[in-house]
Order: sequence, then C-alpha cells, then structure tokens
Amino acid sequence: MELIGVHLFNYGDITIEKGPFQTIFDRDFQYYLSIDVEDMLYELRKHVGIDTAGGQTIADEKGTWFGLGGNVLGQWLQAYSRLYAATASQAAKEKADRLARGLIEVGEKSPILVDGTFMYFFEKYLRGFTDHFLFCNSEASLEFASDFVDHIMASDIYIHARKALGDNGPSSEIEWYTIPESILFFADVYEKHGKKPEKADEYRQFAEKFAYRRYWNIFLKHDSIYRYAPEAGQNTLYFHAYSHLNTFNSAAAFYRMNGDKSLLKSIKEFYRWMRHNQEIASGGYGCHLEWFMPRELMVSALREYHDSTETQCNSYAVYRLSNFLMETLGEAQYGHWPEKLFYNATLSSIPIEKGHVMYYSDFCVKGGEKFLHQNTWTCCTGTRPLLLPELKRMIFYYDAKSIYVNLFTPASVTHQGLSLTQSTRFPESSTVTFSFSGKSSPLRLKIRKPEWMKDLPTFEQNGQALPSTLDKKGWVDLGLINGSSDPITMTIAPSLVTTSIGTAGDTDNGVWALMAGPVMLAMANPDDAPEIPYPNDLKSEFLPGSKPLEFIYHDWHKHPFKPFYIYPKGEHYRVYFNKKPGGR
Repeated sequence: MELIGVHLFNYGDITIEKGPFQTIFDRDFQYYLSIDVEDMLYELRKHVGIDTAGGQTIADEKGTWFGLGGNVLGQWLQAYSRLYAATASQAAKEKADRLARGLIEVGEKSPILVDGTFMYFFEKYLRGFTDHFLFCNSEASLEFASDFVDHIMASDIYIHARKALGDNGPSSEIEWYTIPESILFFADVYEKHGKKPEKADEYRQFAEKFAYRRYWNIFLKHDSIYRYAPEAGQNTLYFHAYSHLNTFNSAAAFYRMNGDKSLLKSIKEFYRWMRHNQEIASGGYGCHLEWFMPRELMVSALREYHDSTETQCNSYAVYRLSNFLMETLGEAQYGHWPEKLFYNATLSSIPIEKGHVMYYSDFCVKGGEKFLHQNTWTCCTGTRPLLLPELKRMIFYYDAKSIYVNLFTPASVTHQGLSLTQSTRFPESSTVTFSFSGKSSPLRLKIRKPEWMKDLPTFEQNGQALPSTLDKKGWVDLGLINGSSDPITMTIAPSLVTTSIGTAGDTDNGVWALMAGPVMLAMANPDDAPEIPYPNDLKSEFLPGSKPLEFIYHDWHKHPFKPFYIYPKGEHYRVYFNKKPGGR
C-alpha cells in the first residue's frame, strides 16, 4: 500500500547530538551491551541439554517473568540489530550475531525454541530473526525464521486456537491479537528477498487467521468499549491497555498490505478515543492493573494505587502507532502524544539495575516515587532498548520537497544533500536553532506546531522576524531553505496549564496535574504539604523558581514543582491533586 504522508528516516540517518536524549540513549545502550550473551542463553540451553559451561543464570531470587526465554530474547535480538543499524556499533552487531547463533543452536534441538508456541513469545522471536536478517545480513536468520513459522503453523496450539476476546494470559494464547504484525512483516521481507511468493502468501493467510477485527470494529462502529469484556485472561473485568493499543499496530500492518480503508478509520478513531478518554498527564494510560477503564475509575485508581502506567511498553506501542499514522497521513497531530511520552516516560525513567526496570510510573494522589519492578527481565526490559532507536528516527521526517521537525531535541540529519542541525536546550530553554549546510536544491522546512501552544511559534533569521504559515496538516511552513541559508531561531516558551480527569456527571470531582508545555511537573517534599485547591489563576498562584521549569505555589518554597524527569529513584513527589478537598 502506497502511503501518502511523510517518510521515516532509516535508523542510522539521524544523529543524536549532545543533550538529555543522548545521555539516556548512551546510558541504556551501554547497559544492554554489558549483558553477556552466554548468560542470556543459559536457561534455554539448559532446557534442551546444550552445554552451559560458558554462562550462568541471570534470574533474580525474586523471580524472572516466564524464565529467560521468549519474553525478552526475541526483543533483544531486534534491539541489538536495530541499535547496530542506528549507531554502526560493532559491539551491537556482535551481540546480535552471537544471540542469533545461540538461538539457532537451540532450534536444532527444539525447532520452536522451547517456548515459541506461546503466542506472546512467538511474535517477538519472529521479528527478532527478521530484523537480524535485515540489519545484520544474516541469511541463516531468514532461513531459521521460515522454518520456525512453518513449525508454528503446524502446531495444534495455533490450528485450534480459541482466540478469545481480550485474552491476556496465562494460557498459550496470551495476546494472540498482536502476532499478525510480525508475520506480515516477515512475509514481505521473505518475498522481497527472492523467496517463493506463494510461500509468502501462505504466511499472510496464516496472519489473517489472527486478525482481531471483532475488537477493531468496536472503534470502527464508534461503539462503547465498556459494552464488551474480555472472555479469557488473567484480568477479565476490563481490557489490557498496552496489548489492546499494540494490536492496532497489527491492524496497521494489514492496512499496509491491502489498503482497507475501514482499518484506517478504526485506527484513527481508536487513537482519538485514547487521547480523549484514557491518556493521563504523562501521556501514559492504563492507570491501574494496566486496564482501560471509565473515567471515574481512573480517578479512583489515581487516588489509591501506584501502578499508574506501564512506562516502557505503553510508550513503545504509542511511538510505533504514531509513526504509522504519520507515514500514512502526514498530520502533525500524530507527534503530540509521543512528545509527552518522550519527556515524561522515556527521559524520566531511572536506570535499570540487575534486570530490574522502571516498569510502572507512580502518579498517586497520596504521593509516589520512582521504583524498579521487583521481578527481573519483565517485558519492559525487552521494549526499553527498542523504543530508543524508534524515538531516534521520530525527530525528523521527510518527503520529496520538505524536511519536517517533529521533536525538539539536539539532533542532525541530511536529506537530498541538505544537512540540518537542531540545537536546543528545550524544554529548559525556549529557543531552538536550525542550522544548514551542504549542497542541494531548496527544500521546505516544516515544524510541528505543539498542541500546547495557542499561537504559532515565532522565528528569527539574521535578527529579523521570519514569516511563517500553518499548513492544512498542522505543520508550520518556513518556506525554502538550502545549505547556504542563515540559521533560523524558533521561540517556543512552555506555559503553565492544568490537565484534569473528572468523574461522570461531576467534572469537578476529579484530579488535576500541572504541566509546563509538554512537561509534567511534580511537587517535591509533599508529605507535610497541605492540600492545594484547584488553581484559578496560574500566573498569580505559581511563581517561577530559581531553576528552569521550577515553580513555587504562593510562598511554599519547601515544595517546589519540578519536572518529573529530574526526580531520581526513591525521592518522594506528588503529581496529581484532588479538584475538591479530600476527594470523593
């Protein structure tokens, strides 16, 4: 299907320059490089009787989700392959190559990789081998992937799958509705690289058996999701949030294949519904037990519980679905949600320690702190290294006539001979400078207008105001630029706003949080602070503090509001407040 929006750059096309994103990217990249491949493979090798003398278990005494197998190894194979593509790091390629060889060795004794019939694992393994072929040029991985799918297709588990609505485990069909994306992607790669078209079509037909149209059609019909309930799984009151967003990435894969406009309508409506009904201040969702819930229960959850959003997986699913909509429609609005998650989830995450990741973010009205999950190697340790290269290529987009700036973070890119460098300390500074070099035909420079700004950003070039226009897709058009153009400076000062969630029939009986542009703020030292009433005049009630994006409520200097992303592990803060004293 030919897409009509903008194009994504390849993983290696964009360079992250010095700044907070580079710091986080490098920190976590080095962590994943430090994990020994022999230790990764220990549990699977032990299970099939392969010598494990070169490795040791890295499971923690508190437990590792599903053992150390398909829960993360397929995602790590994807991650090392993509990180190699994104950085040209030979260390990343070596990790990917060694992990693929080890998994293939296990596959000689167990063609389904021991646990590969488990649907939650299958799609991760399959995408891992596909990515390893694409980015590391491993024919062995492509051949193994084909044999692997053939064995899965012949499995009774897949032939007789129940495919119950909302199934989120613990059966072998856990999240069965997310697997078509990996199958369809593999089928395309398989055919494009000279393999049998008829075999690729068999794979596509296999994917079709797991299309989740019964769920996707809820949004196509503008029906209420609360008229339905999961028929199987570990939590069956409401739908599991992450996987029921992620399944729309499979819907997107079908749309790419067949151009079915009803699928695109369903995806767009779901995205709109999520932003209006499930999104919380950070950009997260699923604010207790990882559920989609009615607003009044979201309010109750934020008042009582500390599992406010599944930080890594939720973000990764949004980044990918937003990229699909950006590619397909080219509308700037699909950069707004990722911008919030960029600051309030990805850049806000504390470092992984011995396999323990910041799985949940805590925004409880009673106060919270950043903490690591008690279990090692949860699903979020698989998605964390994947979302970093995905974000890297969301900074800029392009088409034949333009370069688009989506995220305001230090970075550079070259398109059609024109090099663009974005320099900024945003959001702690209100200016962004664009510099140009190279030889090229003129291209248009287009900037995403943030949703938190009422007016257009202002621009200067050579000390003079630069005119701009807002195009029909929400991009600020600065006109033609080339390599000899003088630098352009944009001013986008984040302003204070509140964001709130109200209960049905009584919007005042809810909770609210404070934002500075896309950045969520949290009150420091909240334990001895009185209740803050819902503000009527932000400018008079919250005064600038001594540090960037720091604000003081009246004269409460002991309780400054600071960006959530600066809080370290264990420091107490408070994000959400009751709109009515004491809540209800």
